[in-house]
Amino acid sequence: MRNFMVFGVCLLLSAVVLQSCGKKETGQLVGVLDRPKWKGINPLGMQYIKSGVFHIGGNDQDIFNSYVQRPRQVSIVGFFMDETEITNNEYRQFVNYVRDSTAHTILGDFIQDDYGNESIDWELPIDYADETLDEMYVSEDDQIFGKREFDNTNLRYAWTEVD
Repeated sequence: MRNFMVFGVCLLLSAVVLQSCGKKETGQLVGVLDRPKWKGINPLGMQYIKSGVFHIGGNDQDIFNSYVQRPRQVSIVGFFMDETEITNNEYRQFVNYVRDSTAHTILGDFIQDDYGNESIDWELPIDYADETLDEMYVSEDDQIFGKREFDNTNLRYAWTEVD
């Protein structure tokens, strides 16, 4: 009987030792383990701009130390921006191209190649004083200080997709 009790105590101790070697469960929800970390999705053609902080207000130009503008800190949340952002100068170049192609189209400056395809003749100079191009300009009623300017709402760029 004594051997049976010693055997039972040894069995109980070995069960406790084996049980303590298992996973530690603390009662907390930890989710599924051994999963890869989640990374944010980069939208196609977009560039991520990181969050940051900049200071606005007081600067070195406040020579009288009047402290009229109290400096403050502004936080910017990260955002996505198109990778193909263009500068104002690049946009101006595009608008000038559309303006010139529209003027050539109105004036009928086309050339044909050997296969009968028409294209704009870029070699011909454009006389913007020509009365035919008056439809490209803002009407006299809408002019500011009598300045003759292009009406950008009339600039249409022909778009075709080729497969």
